[in-house]
Amino acid sequence: MENLSLIEAILIFIASNTLSFLLAFFIRKIKIETLNKEITRLEIELMNSHSEVLRKMQKNVALEKIIKNLIANNQKRAVTQE
Repeated sequence: MENLSLIEAILIFIASNTLSFLLAFFIRKIKIETLNKEITRLEIELMNSHSEVLRKMQKNVALEKIIKNLIANNQKRAVTQE
């Protein structure tokens, strides 16, 4: 096997580092895209679950008003019956 000249060794070194950099860059880009998709999915999931909680809270408030009205009506009946 021939001995590599200094210039050839430097060129191989540069090419190797360039390929390593490009590979690392694309792997990082893929990871970032994957993380962005996961974040978006989690945000959608959070919004969906949050909206469900809000709906339940609204139902609870409506039920609370109904119960307060029933209690008030029962108290009025009790007062009028006395």
